[in-house]
Amino acid sequence: MSTAGPTPPPGWYTDPHYPTQQRWWDGTRWTDFAAPGVAPAMASPAAPAGLKSTGIAYLFALLLGGFAAQMFYLRQYTQATIFLILWWGGWMPLIGAMSAVKSISSVAIAACIVWFIVSLCTIPGRVKNLNTTASAPAPNYTLPPLPRKY
Repeated sequence: MSTAGPTPPPGWYTDPHYPTQQRWWDGTRWTDFAAPGVAPAMASPAAPAGLKSTGIAYLFALLLGGFAAQMFYLRQYTQATIFLILWWGGWMPLIGAMSAVKSISSVAIAACIVWFIVSLCTIPGRVKNLNTTASAPAPNYTLPPLPRKY
């Protein structure tokens, strides 16, 4: 007998004949190992976990843009780190910490300002892409029926 889809990985699943207990699926067949079932979890009316909001991203950008908060919020860790190095490293020569490279610092700060403006324009698309990836459906496994023992 063939199944309609890929089989799930080994683990405890609800027994097809006795929903109040769990049965071990070894990846290819049902075993004789059974355990008491777990009560189903209550459904939460809150939004699905992991989805990001465009409004929150803009709020982070406008209030904490110098700390790249919107980039961290949108899981762009490498970009956020580079932005922080350029932005805060660019201010160091201007406040007297390293006065020999003032021209380089103004270029770094200007690049960060342009980068920040581009980031503001691309937030909606980045949020949409991140939410599309986060809400991708889980694989649909088909468990074969448990043979009845008579």
